[in-house]
Amino acid sequence: MDLKLSNPLRGMVAARYEAAKADGSLVFSPTELATVKDRSGTTWQIRYCPTISRKPTPTSSSSKASGPISKNPFLTPSPSLLITPLPTISPTHNLLLNKYPIIPRHSILATRTFEPQSAPLTALDLRMAYAYLQSSAAGGETLFGFFNSGSASGASQAHRHLQFLPLEELDGGEGMWELLMERVLREPEVEVGFWLFVERIGEGEEEVHGVYERLYKRGKEALREAGWSGEYSYNLGIVEGTMALCPRLEGSAQLGDTGDVSFNGTMLAGTVLVKSRSQFDLLVRDETGEHLSLMLSRVGLSLERGAQRTESSV
Repeated sequence: MDLKLSNPLRGMVAARYEAAKADGSLVFSPTELATVKDRSGTTWQIRYCPTISRKPTPTSSSSKASGPISKNPFLTPSPSLLITPLPTISPTHNLLLNKYPIIPRHSILATRTFEPQSAPLTALDLRMAYAYLQSSAAGGETLFGFFNSGSASGASQAHRHLQFLPLEELDGGEGMWELLMERVLREPEVEVGFWLFVERIGEGEEEVHGVYERLYKRGKEALREAGWSGEYSYNLGIVEGTMALCPRLEGSAQLGDTGDVSFNGTMLAGTVLVKSRSQFDLLVRDETGEHLSLMLSRVGLSLERGAQRTESSV
């Protein structure tokens, strides 16, 4: 897809990020990072961000809204956070910055008019997202994109949007972290504790939406076969060449006596975000990985709930 750009997107994102950070339009919160293993030996990132609990969140009523909500940051984006409309001619989406990032250059692709986050992604949404991935890759930066849909997915806004993180920033700038979804595709025997569908994306614009439709249906069918009759919630992960989908049953899980830990689409990158020092310490010191595995089995569709572990297509 031709985005009709006069300048490379990577440079536009970086320039807008530095300007917004300098003038206070966005608030960056650094995280403390550690790696741990779950009980199967799979490696995960644990990020501790003490300011996450102070980040503004929508009310429960607004998060379940079926129509436009007040103070929607995507309907009228702040000029200081808006990177560019996409495409630049007859735009349908806006590319903007996350106001409260914990990863540098965290960007968001949102529809210009209100579309519900709970509805399936359209072919246009996916073509636009994939064009952004490809444009960034052409500029030398690999992005991890994710989409949270449904009340148990970790979605925080009712307005449809996908989020993107620079892969090189996920491990503190070293660029060596391998996404969980790509590890599963490379080694299907990897155990992750929950049902995860992964598929390669072939050539052609229409292939992206075709892969999404197949994964969407497989996730929904897995929940049905496991006896789930509630709302369909899931996380989608996408990078150039690969897409993954994880059906969800719960938005968060209890971690010992330290409180709940919430999960969103970054779990497909192999990342868990915690908001307290006690949670971080408990996970880092747990050499068995039992606490992490127990949480993963509760938020996703686990073996104990009647589904297989992973399924991938090359």
